[in-house]
Amino acid sequence: MLLLARESGLLRLGTVSIDGTKIDANASKIRSVRYDRAQTLRTKLAADIAALTAAAEAADAEDCDPQALPAEIARREALKVKLDAACARLEAEAKAQAEAERPQYENKKAAYEAKKGRRGRPPKPPDEAPPPSRQSNMTDPESALMRRSDAHEYRQA
Repeated sequence: MLLLARESGLLRLGTVSIDGTKIDANASKIRSVRYDRAQTLRTKLAADIAALTAAAEAADAEDCDPQALPAEIARREALKVKLDAACARLEAEAKAQAEAERPQYENKKAAYEAKKGRRGRPPKPPDEAPPPSRQSNMTDPESALMRRSDAHEYRQA
């Protein structure tokens, strides 16, 4: 809101402070999907779509309307598109995080190689793939599962 007001010339902004207030999102917790589960669902949906398309083509050979697709195929394709977008979003976030961590890794690697004794493990390079537990919400991608404290429940915020 503040950026919109600044762009329209209503106000000039200096320093903006943001507190840790969690604002409920207009999304369901149920629509959050983990990266590993999204990968599994994508392959299952692709197989389901192929099977339903084959069944529809067999049915179209008998019917006179070859343009009609069953509602199940359309529903599964829409879900697959949402899962593809969620996976692409998670992969892009992981790649951006890896690029941000790369200079720190290079410094640690140079310090490790400069040591004469080289005791301990060498530093690990940043991983560009998202961890399997990373989640994305298909309804509102900007929201996340959060909780106020250990005594409160998780909510989409």
